[in-house]
Amino acid sequence: MIVGNKKNMGATLKRLIAYILKEYKWQCLLVALCILISTAANIGGTLFMRNLIDDYILPFVNQTQPDLSPLFKALLVMAAVYYIGVFCTWAYNYIMIYVSQGM
Repeated sequence: MIVGNKKNMGATLKRLIAYILKEYKWQCLLVALCILISTAANIGGTLFMRNLIDDYILPFVNQTQPDLSPLFKALLVMAAVYYIGVFCTWAYNYIMIYVSQGM
């Protein structure tokens, strides 16, 4: 496979990005926002696991009849965080399919 010189490839890439941003500016901004939210949700969910174990599960170890309602609420919050991450991942993939088919 023969590759053209890098100057032409750089100019082509610059023109392509300029066209994408000209035609699909709002979609690209929405994709960037969804990527940031998805990443934050995944990181937040992972960090929340540590708090879930330390603050909600370990105190129940020595109790005979623990009240599980705070644990249930924490699990619902954790599920909501992961759901937001999954939704944003789906959204930016869907938008990028639209942009790539338009190109």
